[in-house]
Amino acid sequence: MILDQYGNATSSYSRRPSRHANLGGGDRPSESRNLRDLHKVVTKYDRQTLVSASRTLYLNSPLMVGASNQIGIYSVGNAWLPTYKGDDKAFGDKAKYWLKDEWYSICNIIGDVADFTSDMFVDSVSLDRDGEVFEYSTKSPNGYPQIQQIPSHRIESGGLADGILRDGRYKGYDLYDGIVYFPNTSIPVAYSLCDVDRRHKQFIEKKFILHIFDRYWPEQRRGLPLFWHSLNNLRDILQSEEWERMNLLSMSSLNYTIENESGGPDMDEPGYEPATECGKLAVEYLQGGRITYATAGAGEKITQHQNFRPGNPWHEFYDMQARQCLIGASLPASLWKPSGQGTAERADIGKACRFVEDRQSMLEKIAKWRVTKAIAWAMEAGRIPKSDEWWKWEFTKPPKLTIDDGRSLKEKMELYDKGLVNATAVMGELSTDYEETIRERAREEAMRLVAVREIGAEYGVEIDPRSVRLLTSNEQPIQPTEE
Repeated sequence: MILDQYGNATSSYSRRPSRHANLGGGDRPSESRNLRDLHKVVTKYDRQTLVSASRTLYLNSPLMVGASNQIGIYSVGNAWLPTYKGDDKAFGDKAKYWLKDEWYSICNIIGDVADFTSDMFVDSVSLDRDGEVFEYSTKSPNGYPQIQQIPSHRIESGGLADGILRDGRYKGYDLYDGIVYFPNTSIPVAYSLCDVDRRHKQFIEKKFILHIFDRYWPEQRRGLPLFWHSLNNLRDILQSEEWERMNLLSMSSLNYTIENESGGPDMDEPGYEPATECGKLAVEYLQGGRITYATAGAGEKITQHQNFRPGNPWHEFYDMQARQCLIGASLPASLWKPSGQGTAERADIGKACRFVEDRQSMLEKIAKWRVTKAIAWAMEAGRIPKSDEWWKWEFTKPPKLTIDDGRSLKEKMELYDKGLVNATAVMGELSTDYEETIRERAREEAMRLVAVREIGAEYGVEIDPRSVRLLTSNEQPIQPTEE
């Protein structure tokens, strides 16, 4: 018979969570049942606390800011050029160049400091740091279409009481955490925009706002930061770093301890401070360090201090906390500390690529929403022709994260030669437009042929065009065509 700490017989039946309602069981504390909608479990105060902690850590934690910024870099890069996928080529050409050459650089209402691509990066970071993105489709004073990125904390009830609104345009609708919903539903109708002092400013209709976040619950109403599960881990890392830094500074300033009969150096030593109270040590300060003195019996002993901090336990603690943060965010832990094994690292790089692709699918919703709003205005204003397929847009993506860029590009070229991928996708990963590249290459080829003919006529010789640029080792001279 197996006894517990109180001498009573243990029961395997009571220890199984699946057979016992109390998940606390044994020595674990009892847990209350939270079988309610998420906003009842994680209240708006809890969500705001998580966002506040996440923002503080983004400003202070190298692990968090590094991971978040790297996600944004690999998800956005220098890409996101518009690619028209409809059949109306005349419309697609006009619209693409209007977007790329004009609207992309001035789409943000704040002006030249932002553009379309940098906005995508900021949105990616916001998804990690704040857990959500709010984009407001607005217009300049002269009616030009522009976008305003609204910080998460500016969508708030702003002093209005949560619950059923008693007056105004949305009387009878539900207001909770800055969003107005149809009664007894989670369908948003409008958003409460606050000023810099968190006071309610105005309601904005849903059709003008795009709200994007990662959903983990079907009833989830607002987003949670990427590291919501491990914010305390990151805080513990910062605290342990600070304490370890203080210990290192203290140890670095201590050079020697001298034990002698007097408990101090000669009285006329420069920088000497005698002990003023019983039990304290005399100290002699040096440039960049100090020597402490202690009273001993007979003789004299000098001890040089050695610094062994931070030790292995601290490094193991730091490593464990960092791994928990990354794994909980679905990021491979080897990005923090590589294993050194090529096969394992390739597998982890693949996991990171899946994460980046998932992030790009979120950003593509934002990009398409932005572009279709702008295209609709441009057609209405007569800046571009109208088309029934005006909404068919995709975007180029940056090169994928890889452990070997040359090998990855070679694999893509082999897939292209076998017809399994198209040139548009390959060129898109190189942040270039396929059609523009083909036209530019054709212009270069035409210029080469013209130059060969002109120079040949000038010197009275015939120049083989292959001598200017050899495409392949097996290339044959141009054969004259038979009539």
